[in-house]
Amino acid sequence: METVLDSNYAEATYHRMLAKGMDQKALAESARLDRETVSRILRGHIAPTEDQKSKIDAALGVEKA
Repeated sequence: METVLDSNYAEATYHRMLAKGMDQKALAESARLDRETVSRILRGHIAPTEDQKSKIDAALGVEKA
């Protein structure tokens, strides 16, 4: 059984994805990541690397503070 790691990021990203009308496949393609990796990040099963976060955030139009 996998441990839930980064649930705050996962939940916020999931809601942003839905708000953009995207599914996991579309997000993965836009972020240039494997769909299974995106799925595991969104479920909080793996903590995304900074590079993965940057790609996902860019795909969702999230601006860095």
